[in-house]
Amino acid sequence: MINNLSMTKIFRPVCGCNGVDFNSASEAASKGVNVECYGSCPCPADAPSSAPSSESYSDVAAVE
Repeated sequence: MINNLSMTKIFRPVCGCNGVDFNSASEAASKGVNVECYGSCPCPADAPSSAPSSESYSDVAAVE
């Protein structure tokens, strides 16, 4: 098992299928949770089912 994984810290919030907010899809995946929608929970009925492009997603920020 790898204990020291390096992950880029990108803030692009997602709502997990468990109803919990995560800072990014990779953070959700690292916890074994699938993404329900992009943005904060709860997911609206018209939530995007795929990752938004960086051009149309203006609130993306790198976190140090």
